[in-house]
Amino acid sequence: MTGTFASALKTLRDTLRNPNSLSPDDLAFQLSSTLQSLHIHPPSILPDHISPEDLRSITRYLPSIQDSLLNQIVPTFYDTLNSQDRQNLKSFFVPAKTPDGLQIRRNIALCSYTTLPTYLNTPKPGQNALVKPPRNFLLDLLEELVSIYSIDDLYYSIYSQDSKGKSKEDATKIIQWEEAVRSCVGLPAKVGNAVGRWKAEGGLVDVQKALEARLYFHRLIIKLEGLMFELSQSSGSADTTPIRLVFEKLCAIGLLSSSPSFGDSRIPSLFPSLLPSLLQHLHPPSTSFLRPYPAEYLPSIFLQLPSSTLASFVDSLITHLAFNLIPPSSPLEPDRPDTRIKRSVEVLTSVIGSPKLGEEAWDAVLRTVLSGKSRLKLSDQRDQARNRLIVGWIAKSDGIGIKSFISSIIETWTDPKYVKFSLYSQQFNLTHILILALSLLPPLSPWLVALSHRSRLIMAFRSYLSHPDASIRRLGMLVAEIISQLTIPEDNTVKSAIQVDEEIEDLRKGLEDVGTDGMPKMNPKKATGGMKRLKFTGIWDGNGEGREECRWLRRIVGIRDEVAVIDETETGEEWLLGWQEQDADVRSTPATLPVSLPAEPKPPKRGRTTAPKQPKALSKSKPKIVMLDPDQLDDPMEGYASSSPSSSRSPSPTPSYLEEVAADPSLAIDATQKKKVTRPVYIPQLVALLKERDKPESIEMGLRFGEGLIRAKREFGTELAENTVAVTLMTLGLNDPFNLEGFDEKRQGIMNALVACSPKQVASFLVEQYFNTQYSLQQKSAILTALAMGARELAGLTVPTPPTTRKIDFPSKTLPPSLHKKYLTIADIPPSRRETVENGQLEETMDVMRNKLLSKGAKKGDEVPEIAREETESWKQEENVSS
Repeated sequence: MTGTFASALKTLRDTLRNPNSLSPDDLAFQLSSTLQSLHIHPPSILPDHISPEDLRSITRYLPSIQDSLLNQIVPTFYDTLNSQDRQNLKSFFVPAKTPDGLQIRRNIALCSYTTLPTYLNTPKPGQNALVKPPRNFLLDLLEELVSIYSIDDLYYSIYSQDSKGKSKEDATKIIQWEEAVRSCVGLPAKVGNAVGRWKAEGGLVDVQKALEARLYFHRLIIKLEGLMFELSQSSGSADTTPIRLVFEKLCAIGLLSSSPSFGDSRIPSLFPSLLPSLLQHLHPPSTSFLRPYPAEYLPSIFLQLPSSTLASFVDSLITHLAFNLIPPSSPLEPDRPDTRIKRSVEVLTSVIGSPKLGEEAWDAVLRTVLSGKSRLKLSDQRDQARNRLIVGWIAKSDGIGIKSFISSIIETWTDPKYVKFSLYSQQFNLTHILILALSLLPPLSPWLVALSHRSRLIMAFRSYLSHPDASIRRLGMLVAEIISQLTIPEDNTVKSAIQVDEEIEDLRKGLEDVGTDGMPKMNPKKATGGMKRLKFTGIWDGNGEGREECRWLRRIVGIRDEVAVIDETETGEEWLLGWQEQDADVRSTPATLPVSLPAEPKPPKRGRTTAPKQPKALSKSKPKIVMLDPDQLDDPMEGYASSSPSSSRSPSPTPSYLEEVAADPSLAIDATQKKKVTRPVYIPQLVALLKERDKPESIEMGLRFGEGLIRAKREFGTELAENTVAVTLMTLGLNDPFNLEGFDEKRQGIMNALVACSPKQVASFLVEQYFNTQYSLQQKSAILTALAMGARELAGLTVPTPPTTRKIDFPSKTLPPSLHKKYLTIADIPPSRRETVENGQLEETMDVMRNKLLSKGAKKGDEVPEIAREETESWKQEENVSS
């Protein structure tokens, strides 16, 4: 039987190379006989054994056959074939998936995955593109291919089921697998680009639903997890390198999202498709016959990812595990261990392994905590569960690991730059993790006592107390109080009530009053006696300025979720962590909104607060009903006509405007949604304003502050140099369709400032644009003026101010009225002399006067020796020429 596949495929290949000699019947016979030789035709009988040489012949000869079918046979013969012959033709691309000859069918699908996407690429110079008739046929083939065969079939076509992935040393299979993964993962992008290009060429094509990125990757990830679970159940130790390459490729194309997408988003994501089936296989129900994943199988896949990819993978995994963990009906209690957190910790450990100091998983989790991207709000239960999940995973480490984790957080928490520049939500998040981590160590631990004596930590409390935000100052005081409670015995807290009241009063004043040196104004008293445990009882009472957050943080001290007791159920739904299995045809599932805590009231605005003003005593009670006079009854109520410049209120709507709104309510919506244009403070903001050509307020704002902003950024970093060409291009291309006041002067001022402040970039750019034919004479005049004025400014010369002239809407040939009156007209001449003027005597008199002036000027020229000598020489030259 060896060589049967090769001879049949070569015969068909040679026949298809000369399609002119074929008839529809001949073509149908050739296709049917070749499928019979490949044992995938329905009447064929599958042999007991398929040799590897026959399978390799499919990979060798089938791509050329598929090329001939697509480019020559389909455009010519496809419409003339009957349904059975068409199905036989499609079998060379996508054969039916049946148990008989499954390995052969998978090898044909592998060739299709690597061959068909090449016809979607943009043709190179000199290369012929795919003709229009088979384009829809190609998309139909791809839709059928991805619906029947997926990543698991490609794996088994390369790594045979007998070898069970033990061909790690076979470099040929590794290269073949990488090529298959590249083609499979990049298929949706190639389809989208090809369809867009074909539509631009006038083709009537569209992307099939199965080829859309969201649904395509959803099915691929489900098949990948099924393949991963099947390989984990094998008796031998399967090689995880092929699976890791797939995850690495999926992460590289951007499927790691920071949070699940909301609504009908078309953006694909890895974990919403992976987690439902993965969690079900990690902890199957007790009634199921399936075995869970081996303990070390998943870490052997994911921990081999590159360090940067692993950090993003772990960050996204932790976020998704806590995303649906806390339902709104059962919020997370800060002072009580939670079994849901403990389950999520077990899942995280199964995926990335146990925490071990210095290993890949440890570094990835620590990088997630210290990245500064996470923020925390009192009402956001997802982030609270996320922090408790991280600390719960750290708690599975030994004492050395916990101490190292706390030291890393303290290193960031005590950084003066972090204290000064980070946001309150970021500091609140890191403080939450710090207090949870401190609760992992027993009170009065020697290491914890030594930590409280570090000078860096003590100086950090000074930095927190000097912060201008009272909320951040309270965070520092809270950590100081908690550390003192964990490191100082209760016996050393004996102190008189007067000393306690004095210290608390000083700290309360420090929260409200900060001196000129940035430090709180404290009473310069020194504490007496030994070490005393801090206890600020009155500082956390009330609302606002971080008081609610501090009271909430005080409740979590000593809470450890690993002590919670998990009650195993028969269904195992609790181990799904809120991730229900989705249907493959569902585009996306709407995500639940964050859970809000109703207990705490809304905090007021931060900043210095003053004592509430006492209501003024009413001197005399006024009547609630006021009777109007007849004159007042006749006077209709009218709104304010206009607002004064000093008033902050807007003018009342006019009756005509109210009538327009009643006729078209969308006018009122547009008015409410209209955003106020703000003054630009950065050069890119100026570019954005000048780009909005259809908004006069944006252009006016850019022209008004553009010149001053450019001159202010002249010696301030590289912002002006990076954006100067964009500003010049936007300013030069401006028109004045809205008749803005001072448009030409302001535009010219911006261009002058650009040349003077950035001559290296702007001057050469303007010279090039001057010879561009798309600009008008007025714009080219502006270019020359900017070059000249900028050069004068750079040379230290004074820049002349342009003369201010009044713009004339309709110019005429007459002078302005004040100058036109100075003309002498017939009406201005007395009647006695009017006859002389009308007879032409005035013109004669003017000619006589003109001749006298000219002759007098010639005589004065003869008196000058230089002029006379030049006239004599010119006269002699004329005589010589005439003679």
